[in-house]
Amino acid sequence: MYAPHTDHLLRLAGLGPGMRVLDVGCGLGDVTMQAARLVGPEGHVLGADVDDDLLAAARQRAKKAGLDNVAFAYAETPGIPVDGSVDAVIGRLILMHLKDPASAVRSLGTLVRPGGIISFQEVDIAYATSERAAPLAAACTKWCADASATGGEPDPGWPARTDPAGRRLRCDRNGSGDACSR
Repeated sequence: MYAPHTDHLLRLAGLGPGMRVLDVGCGLGDVTMQAARLVGPEGHVLGADVDDDLLAAARQRAKKAGLDNVAFAYAETPGIPVDGSVDAVIGRLILMHLKDPASAVRSLGTLVRPGGIISFQEVDIAYATSERAAPLAAACTKWCADASATGGEPDPGWPARTDPAGRRLRCDRNGSGDACSR
């Protein structure tokens, strides 16, 4: 589902032949393998995750795909040990799971060579809509708004969620509204 968009994003970000890449929160290795194809046999991609079962499956998938330019390691974000610097740090659907995504990106940025690439693909659930009115889509966005109102955290609270004074906004997404308030 995400593969075409991820491929487009990685190409726009500048991934190319010969690059050394770190894929953060790699899971089953989908993005790791996409990046491996873009960097080619002269490049290398390290996928890092905190789930040994997913990493084992990712290794098998990469082997089955014939990708020799990938490796997978158990490592927590942002404390991922790499040998030297990398040309790019990438990830898909990982920042939303971190307690402090901005701090993690700052820390991961120290692993990237000067002029390198940092590219993450995320989803902002608070702004989910559907092309046509769909009761399930409306219910899902309402659940996210309710979770936020009761102390849950369906979105990471990125700067777009603040007013000019920096105060966090709460958004009511009951399927049709688009109103945010303090």
